[in-house]
Amino acid sequence: MDSTLTASDQNPTTLVESFYQTLPPEFRRYLEGTQVVRDSFDLPVGLTPRELVWALNKAKLYRYYPSQPLTRPRHPTPLLLVYALINKPYIFDLRPGRSFIEFMVNQGFDLYLLDWGAPGPEDRSIRFDDYASDYLPRAVRKMLRVSGAREFSMLGYCIGATLATLYAALYPQAPLRNLILLTAPLDFSGARTACLACGWTSVLWMWTKW
Repeated sequence: MDSTLTASDQNPTTLVESFYQTLPPEFRRYLEGTQVVRDSFDLPVGLTPRELVWALNKAKLYRYYPSQPLTRPRHPTPLLLVYALINKPYIFDLRPGRSFIEFMVNQGFDLYLLDWGAPGPEDRSIRFDDYASDYLPRAVRKMLRVSGAREFSMLGYCIGATLATLYAALYPQAPLRNLILLTAPLDFSGARTACLACGWTSVLWMWTKW
């Protein structure tokens, strides 16, 4: 290192900044992107007003309300969002002005979300089909009682879409008016049974460790 460097040049902050400027532009953009992601962890999410209307074990059913007075008629048919078993459901309610849930309730939809929660080792006895044949029917019945509606629509996301489809198949007499599926894993015919079983075993192991 040049011995003629001044005291300010030898300041750690200055040295780091000088080194940063020597990096390729694409690497600097990568570092800046990771900083944005890291800082975003502190941002509050899931801010649309809601009320807990039902719970069973870790599963919770929320009803959402407009963040501003409605200027249009309210839709009479409630909409149930069935989220995936893994990941956080705030993906539907990120930030004010960037929220699917906020948009829908402000459009007049009576919106409900079924959040499966974070399972623990004590939930190992719960089977995958329990969610479609027990939890989901109970949540639907509670939603219909709370809303006073005679029929409902259901939107399933990811594995939530699989569960919603299983529910529709198991209960053809249910007053299900519309079934909407997003990124739905439904056709497993191309997967070998052993590989599919191994995949689900891995998913369930991670799920119980979450």
